Amino acid sequence: MLTLTGAATVAAALHRAYAAGWIIATVAAVGLLLLPLGLEERTIVALLCGPLVGIAVHLVALAKLALR
Repeated sequence: MLTLTGAATVAAALHRAYAAGWIIATVAAVGLLLLPLGLEERTIVALLCGPLVGIAVHLVALAKLALR
């Protein structure tokens, strides 16, 4: 899903938002891997929530473009 929203963001010529979405998703995933949980729980949380943050960044940028 992050790949799909990223492609839409690039197609709309929002290259900074594209990069920001991927970077923020990566930082969020790494941060979530540092939670004081079991290995399995940390992995699941990081793999689910990290990309969701990046998707949100892409969708916000696309929504702002649509409102212009």
